[in-house]
Amino acid sequence: MYNKKLTLLICTIFLFVIILNFGSSAPPVTKVQQFQEGFNLVESPHYFLKLNEDYQYNFFVYNYSNGILMDNTSITCTFFLANISGEIILSQEADYFSDGHWGIDILGGNFSYSGGYPYGVSCQDDYGGALTGFFQVTESGVEITEGRSILTIGLMAILVFLLFISLYSLFSIEDYKGKFALYWVSHVLLILIFFVGWQIGVEGVLGGMALTGIFRIMFWIFTISAFPMLLLSIAWVFYIHTVNDHTKRLMEKGEDPETAFSMAKKKAKRRRY
Repeated sequence: MYNKKLTLLICTIFLFVIILNFGSSAPPVTKVQQFQEGFNLVESPHYFLKLNEDYQYNFFVYNYSNGILMDNTSITCTFFLANISGEIILSQEADYFSDGHWGIDILGGNFSYSGGYPYGVSCQDDYGGALTGFFQVTESGVEITEGRSILTIGLMAILVFLLFISLYSLFSIEDYKGKFALYWVSHVLLILIFFVGWQIGVEGVLGGMALTGIFRIMFWIFTISAFPMLLLSIAWVFYIHTVNDHTKRLMEKGEDPETAFSMAKKKAKRRRY
């Protein structure tokens, strides 16, 4: 019993340590290069982009000294994009100029991995101007605010607490019906915990990215294993009820409980074979 409770304690501590790796994701910051004269670049991007989805990036160019909106008669603007490893994967001039703003179409294939993608824009003629920033690419493209982080971390903490109670009760009680019910409660809770952890990880909240893969693998292991465990549970329930009914009848005929259970068990085995 002591070893079982120690194992339960270690597993629970491990899950709580994982929770501590969660954190809020602060919005990216764009840096505009300011000069005494030249161009001031202004953008209005969606900093949080969806994985593998096309994106149209737009920006404006103003004269720094007088604030006049510049056109594309003489200015050349080049857009740069790097992947999560910092390697330049896109470098090209703006695709179009319309209604006073420049734009470039970025294909979703450039955003094939979750993470931060640095980018920059440089505009030149006799003068120049530039800005830099980065896109945060996630599976859903949704910004994880502090409120969302607190909510998801709270949900994970509740699930882990419920799992602790379930496992503690599973190791503590002796009634086979209670053990059976608590096993399935624990199994479902583990599926939920690993699923929530997986989703938190792919949205960029999880600090250690390797844990995202662990959560995904464990989610599928427990989900797939639920089917054979369900079949075993059905067989076990049928076996237990068969033995118990026969045991009860034998005890009513005067047999002692140990003999009655042994005889019922032998009969159940003969039925199976």
